[in-house]
Amino acid sequence: MERIREKAIFLEGFPLIGDKSDIEGVYRLMVSKTSCSILYSVDKEVLNVLRIIHQKQRWPLSLDDEKNNFRTSTIGGF
Repeated sequence: MERIREKAIFLEGFPLIGDKSDIEGVYRLMVSKTSCSILYSVDKEVLNVLRIIHQKQRWPLSLDDEKNNFRTSTIGGF
C-alpha cells in the first residue's frame, strides 16, 4: 500500500507520466513491485485518482458506465 501512496504523490509532480487509456482523459500508471495500477485524470491543476485496480482486473471502457461508477479522490494541485 505504501508503494501505491508514494506513486500517487509522485504523480503530483509528473501528472502526464502515465499511459493514456482507452477512456478519453484517463491515464493509467502501473505501480512497480505491486500488481496495481492507478487510473487518474488531470483537470487543470488537479490530479484526480479515479481508481486503484489490479493489473489483471477488467475495467470499464467508459466512465459513464453506471455499473462501474468511479469514486474520485483528489490528490492535490501541481
